[in-house]
Amino acid sequence: MATILLLDSDISHQNSVALALRAHGHKVLTLESDTESLSTVDSRISEIDVVLAETINADKTLWRQLEHICSLRRKDGLPPLIVSSTGV
Repeated sequence: MATILLLDSDISHQNSVALALRAHGHKVLTLESDTESLSTVDSRISEIDVVLAETINADKTLWRQLEHICSLRRKDGLPPLIVSSTGV
C-alpha cells in the first residue's frame, strides 16, 4: 500500500482522514509543526508516495510546506504525487 503524507491545518480532520486511510492498509505520516515538517519530509521523501493536502483553509505554513515538497525528488528522480483536496 501507499505511504501518504497528510497536510491539513485542522488537526481533528487530519486525524480522522489518517484513521480512515490506515484502516485501508495505507501508511500515513502527519506533521505536528513547521520545523518537524521540513526535516521529516527531507529525510523521508524516498518513502512518501502521495501527499494529500487539504487546501480549502490552508494557511501560509501549509503553502510553504507544499512549495518545499514540490522541490524535493525521490530516488527515482520524481517528486511525490501531490493531491489537493478542497473538502471532504
